[in-house]
Amino acid sequence: MVKVCVSCGHEFEAERSDKMCCSRSCYRKHTYEKANPVFPVPCKGCGKTFIPDSHHMVFCGDECRKTFFNVKSKDDERFGGNRKKALIRDGHACTVCKSTHHIAVHHIDESGNSENVNNDLDNLITLCNSCHTKLHNPHRNRIHAITTTKCQACGIEFQITTDRLLDGRGKYCSKECKHASMSQPKTSFTANCLVCGKEFWTTAYKRSIGRGKYCSPECSQKAQTGTHKPKPITKQVIAQCKYCGKGFPTTQARIDDGRGRYCSRQCLNNDFKNMPSMKQKERKSLVNVNCQVCGKEFDAVISNVERGRAKYCSRSCYYKSRNKI
Repeated sequence: MVKVCVSCGHEFEAERSDKMCCSRSCYRKHTYEKANPVFPVPCKGCGKTFIPDSHHMVFCGDECRKTFFNVKSKDDERFGGNRKKALIRDGHACTVCKSTHHIAVHHIDESGNSENVNNDLDNLITLCNSCHTKLHNPHRNRIHAITTTKCQACGIEFQITTDRLLDGRGKYCSKECKHASMSQPKTSFTANCLVCGKEFWTTAYKRSIGRGKYCSPECSQKAQTGTHKPKPITKQVIAQCKYCGKGFPTTQARIDDGRGRYCSRQCLNNDFKNMPSMKQKERKSLVNVNCQVCGKEFDAVISNVERGRAKYCSRSCYYKSRNKI
């Protein structure tokens, strides 16, 4: 079946009756034009209406585009015929930097892109591209002039560029003054560090929650470890060994802490060997009971007997009672 492509207009052989385009590219172009219809627009150069190939076309052809962007079109359409007069008046040089390269004519009231354009000769000025860009973008290409201002923290005069002042910066002469000013809210006050005694800023809220006692993390760590305090010096005294009875020198701090009872490690070990074991201590709480399987007497704890336990003398007797069941 021979059909005509709806996008390019060429004939092609189609296998299906519902096929409208000859290729994938024509199908994509047809679907795009269907979703984004293009309406007739007036040409920016000649004023005639035409159907553009894309939404970005503003000229009907290359001749209109070249005519619009040449010098004659600039004089007649954009500057009312006064562009050449402004260039001759300013000597074809920039009125700011006196450069003669890349010259452009600028509207002083910046009405060049508006509907009511003021093309009077007094409203036109010659500028180079660099100065022209700085005028249209004052914040991006600002002339950095140096001025003098006072620091809001210490009051010392210092030099700074004008762009920093226009951006709201340049209030402090150094980072130390900035940090000192930011760390002094209305509720702040000065205090002395508990470790080094240095004066620092803190707040009432920090003091209420137990903070704001030290000027730095190093002093806080020293206070927690106790390294900032000197070790207490105590006088030596003569104590009597608990095992051998021999006198030996020790300190009163060790005695107060419950230490300093033995003169050597050997006396400590010998005293622990002579102490009664836990089984000997629990001897008083043991009673004699008879095994329910073999009838042998054995020692059991009173608490286990009261709870119904301690019925068998050994593990074998326990297994025998289970097998009987």
